[in-house]
Amino acid sequence: MATARQAVAVAATSASVGRILLALLAVWAYVAPARAAERAGSAVLLYRDNDHVTVWKPVASVSTDQGALSARARWSTDFVTAASVDLVTAASPRGFSEQRHESELGGSWSLGEGRRLDLTGTVSREPDFRSDALNLAGTWEWLDRRVVATAGLGVAQAATGRKGDDTAWRDRTSRDGHVQLSLVASANSVVDVVWTLQDLQGYQASLYRYVRLYRPGEAQHLTAVTEQVPDERWRHALLLRLRQRVGKAWFAHGDYRLYSDSWGMTAHTVSARAIYTLPGGAWTLRGEGRGHSQSGTSFYHSHYQTLNELPQWRTADKELGPMWTAAGGLHLEWTAHPTASQTMRVGLGADVLHMRLLDHPYLRERTALLATVDLSWER
Repeated sequence: MATARQAVAVAATSASVGRILLALLAVWAYVAPARAAERAGSAVLLYRDNDHVTVWKPVASVSTDQGALSARARWSTDFVTAASVDLVTAASPRGFSEQRHESELGGSWSLGEGRRLDLTGTVSREPDFRSDALNLAGTWEWLDRRVVATAGLGVAQAATGRKGDDTAWRDRTSRDGHVQLSLVASANSVVDVVWTLQDLQGYQASLYRYVRLYRPGEAQHLTAVTEQVPDERWRHALLLRLRQRVGKAWFAHGDYRLYSDSWGMTAHTVSARAIYTLPGGAWTLRGEGRGHSQSGTSFYHSHYQTLNELPQWRTADKELGPMWTAAGGLHLEWTAHPTASQTMRVGLGADVLHMRLLDHPYLRERTALLATVDLSWER
């Protein structure tokens, strides 16, 4: 008889979306009824944009609580097909199709009196990228949970390569930390303040991306060279959030996030979410919106008119240039209780993202659709 682990292994090695879905059904069939698994879920996400990028993403997860200890596991894979501007303007333009796998294993230990430790390990693999990460966080509660503090540290070791070239791998290390303070401001509102810091060291460019060089005043590039960015990047962010119960059936929250880094980029992000529980309690509707604007890094240029000199730092990454994005979506969830101790949820969602690139020579805007279907069970 197959086990949940075998089902996930089948999914991870399968090259067929159909087999992936069958494997997720196997996870559902064997994990959900098991005594040790108190929660299980699966989902399928579809991403498609007008820059010729398509991503299918099946996800499976299980978790269980045993007294003061809890454990969780999550697996996902991306089936990516792309022929974006980044590819067709490269030195050897062509699209690609590939798979990306990610596995996560974590656990929590309740220390009593509102204290908890969380440990999470993540492994990510794709043909030209691999990453291993470990994160540790602690939570403390005071004044009958009216004040909650969380602090965490993480480290990740990554390597970037070029498909089919075993000599091209470059290493990167990241270390990050965060501190969160949550305050119950009233019976219906909670305020969160989150500060994050990340230090990246090592190769942070793309081995596939080439930067075109021009003579001053000329419209036609004469040559293209490999991308080169600094090996060190410090990133800071401060997040302010208000969570508010508006009425018996309404709940909302709003965020503001300020970001800056050592490459000269600053960014502002505003988001809002509203959740409404329909009469009867079985249906929940969630709507959300997000706006983001950023400056470019200090070394980003749409055209490097520097010949006959080679700039030390150069990039063709549109994510490092000035831009703004707007996103919004609706999600509908149905909840059922097959027995007094069991809960099943089925969700459908759709999000639209529009990105406006303010200084990119080949792509001015990108519009994407993200659709999700998810199923979860718990007892």
